[in-house]
Amino acid sequence: MKAFGNQYIIISFLVISNFSCSSGWKYFYDESHSDLFAGKIYSAINKAQMAHYTAIESMGNYTKTGLYLAYLYFLIDKDMDSIYILRNMLSIGEKDKLQDVHVALSRYYISMYHFKTARYHLSRSGCGSRDTHRCTEMRIYDSMYHGSYKHLLTMIMELERDKRYLDNLYNDDYIGYINYHILISSIMRDVGNYRKSATYLERVRDDVAKRLGERNVFYADILRNQAIQCFLDGNYDEVIEKCKRSKWIYLHNTDIENYGIYFCDIYAEAARAIKEHRSMDKQYIYEAIKYLKGIYERDVPEIANLLVLEASIENTRNNYSKAIMLLNRAERIYRNMDLDGHIAYGLIKRSMGVALINSGKVNRGIKCLAEAKDIIRKSLGVENEHYINTMFKLAWIYSYTHMYKKAEETILEIKNNNYYKMSDEKRKVELVEVRCQLSTTRGNLKNAEKLCEEALKRKMEYYSKDDSEVAKAIVRMAIVESKMGKDERAIGLFKKALDIYKNNMREYRQVIVEVLNMLSYVYERRGMPGKAVELEYEIRSIEKNVKLQ
Repeated sequence: MKAFGNQYIIISFLVISNFSCSSGWKYFYDESHSDLFAGKIYSAINKAQMAHYTAIESMGNYTKTGLYLAYLYFLIDKDMDSIYILRNMLSIGEKDKLQDVHVALSRYYISMYHFKTARYHLSRSGCGSRDTHRCTEMRIYDSMYHGSYKHLLTMIMELERDKRYLDNLYNDDYIGYINYHILISSIMRDVGNYRKSATYLERVRDDVAKRLGERNVFYADILRNQAIQCFLDGNYDEVIEKCKRSKWIYLHNTDIENYGIYFCDIYAEAARAIKEHRSMDKQYIYEAIKYLKGIYERDVPEIANLLVLEASIENTRNNYSKAIMLLNRAERIYRNMDLDGHIAYGLIKRSMGVALINSGKVNRGIKCLAEAKDIIRKSLGVENEHYINTMFKLAWIYSYTHMYKKAEETILEIKNNNYYKMSDEKRKVELVEVRCQLSTTRGNLKNAEKLCEEALKRKMEYYSKDDSEVAKAIVRMAIVESKMGKDERAIGLFKKALDIYKNNMREYRQVIVEVLNMLSYVYERRGMPGKAVELEYEIRSIEKNVKLQ
């Protein structure tokens, strides 16, 4: 099982063909599949070995059994054992099936980032001469690991246009069918299409539960991928629950040590850390990195992605210097592997830009965001959530830092290309808010007030009245009213926002302090020092509680 970026992929190397079968190897082969689906990995491996040795003795079907045995070793992260089996088969395998062995080796080497070796075996496989689908699959794997997502969606459409492809997978290679859905789901997640990613996982999860039950490694892998989805959606309770179930399946049914177990521990800990407003326990990250280095014997993107995850936790706690340090390490890993054009590298640059800006290093932050935008555009194009998100971040920072011309150009590009329509409808509201901020910074308060009212009204349509997004819009409105000298209205709006934020004091305490400071300033300007002093005491009380925790 190999993890890459936010994706976790099982690569199937089963090549199902209509071979003539002798009863000996076929018995062990079928029994091994039964054990595999039941979650008994080591028993499945033992029977697969028997099937392979029996097939070699009978001088038939040993390519099929060898590919299957290599795949099982790959499931438990025994990569070199898998490669040894396959390389041995190049000398003893059935000559008319050697192309399948080269294809399998190519996929393994891609997953281990040995791209030159992978392409050598791909060139020897005759990919495309007999099976255009196999060739398309190989291009998908190669593009995915290189981070060249721009044409991935087109290749996926090529596969899915042929309905027979998935039907054949479902009927002849069910493991391949499961892996295909997990792979496409991870690709959709990488390009920011979270809804479609979730659809692929739900579809295959229900089918696996019905056909194989809920106690096999494939069901655990699906749960694990759904945990990533929940984490991105901010549903941390679901992350913890899915990781718990997935880990239980790995431990109680497979009794193996693989990256899936470390993954479950890490994401569950990350979710708990966010909920409890603390840093992650370093031991989880340390153990996973040690395990990955034992497999790859070097720093690889999987390790970089763990550092990015830890950095995201530190960002939520406003520990920007620590987040920047972690992101620098992650960035260095991608550069050292010549993957600085990878979409994941662009996302690291974007996170770095945000952390730098929040830490006060605005010019460096803007430079990082601009670099991220270029990398994402080259790798993925402009019609995706990552590019839209980066464009909006640039528009916001340009608006805040008085870079009026660049802010206007960015807003105009967003409007003209309708980026916000390619994403959630809530992007339309965000565009109004960016324009409001730009008007506020430029001193065009009348227009800012009008835009703030529009944004607040539309947010009330999308969110519940006590949602933090509504509170954020109210605060922005209060700031504009305060600048216009409408202090009474500003005070009322600040108090209204505080009432919403205080429903979750633990999560929004930093925001509450900021709003209290703004309200205190308005009171002082209004000649109400007593009220301002009361707020100062409240602020100190909150900050004291934070230090104690």
